[in-house]
Amino acid sequence: MTDVTPEHDAAVEATGKAYAAFNGNPAIISEARDLLGHEKELTALSVRQLKQLLLNAAEGPMTNPDLVAKRVEAETKQASILNSFEFKLNGQ
Repeated sequence: MTDVTPEHDAAVEATGKAYAAFNGNPAIISEARDLLGHEKELTALSVRQLKQLLLNAAEGPMTNPDLVAKRVEAETKQASILNSFEFKLNGQ
């Protein structure tokens, strides 16, 4: 059984916001886009890494921090509800 408490939910939410703040940093997004502008000069691995970085940033773009905060809060609430559900089969 998953231990769902307000403290754990708060920790999950704080972690989600910190993750988004790091990955969605506008400076990182801008730098990655600038570097991809010189794609021909980069190795295939570097290009894949930069594209993955932009995909990760798209999950929590801090160019719109209010939207990101609301998304993280909603995901935390949904996960809390899901994790606190007691699954049973035939009443057991």
